[in-house]
Amino acid sequence: MTTTAAGRLLEYKSVCAIAKRSSWATTSGQGLWAREHSNGDRKRKRHYGMIVSIHQYELADSASPDDFRDAVTAAVDENLFDDIPGLVDYRIGRGIKGSRTDQFAAVWVYESQASWEAVWGPVDDPLPKSAYPDAWLRWEDELLAPVLADDPDTIEYTSYDVFAQNDD
Repeated sequence: MTTTAAGRLLEYKSVCAIAKRSSWATTSGQGLWAREHSNGDRKRKRHYGMIVSIHQYELADSASPDDFRDAVTAAVDENLFDDIPGLVDYRIGRGIKGSRTDQFAAVWVYESQASWEAVWGPVDDPLPKSAYPDAWLRWEDELLAPVLADDPDTIEYTSYDVFAQNDD
């Protein structure tokens, strides 16, 4: 297995672990619904349509980890992430092992692909930055940009369509 494949497997396992720990409402008709099925003695729920985006942040040479944490704290204190339509959960953390040790990443969870597309546009036709929610623009342009090595709109990220998760 290559490092890239190992990293992707770790990313996938991280998404699954976050999906497992989170408590998402089951809503019919909005792309987030569940169906129980039997697997031996275990029952699992399958969630369809939920979108999970993993963003990887590279700090500027002039920025410290505390600067990044301060930017996150300011965003949380201002409830900026509560103002992103369809965003139902997020996690922001620092790598403790692997190829991104001591680097930061965020996991953003959207209730459905429809809600994700309403904010960011269709996969093949993204919205321009000028159409982003005001709260996201504040996060990216005023809080995140000063601590990142590059423009926040050019970070490495991947968005996933969640098709299964373990139920607690």
